[in-house]
Amino acid sequence: MLDDDFFEVLRANNIPEFKVSINNAIKDDVYCIRENYNQWEVFYRERGKEFNLKKFDTKEEAQNYLLNYLIRIR
Repeated sequence: MLDDDFFEVLRANNIPEFKVSINNAIKDDVYCIRENYNQWEVFYRERGKEFNLKKFDTKEEAQNYLLNYLIRIR
């Protein structure tokens, strides 16, 4: 899934885009998707710390996991 498509699904589900960062884990108080040594990681970053780290083989798996999670908790 392209990043634009990912953010379109977020918008369609009334999830603010600023809640997610892709490959830019410097931000705080966001859910992050990043590539790390040929794996994709999803985690929540707050106050410089990473929480609930999940690892995936593909970016699409990571995006789908995060989308489903965010839709479920909204």
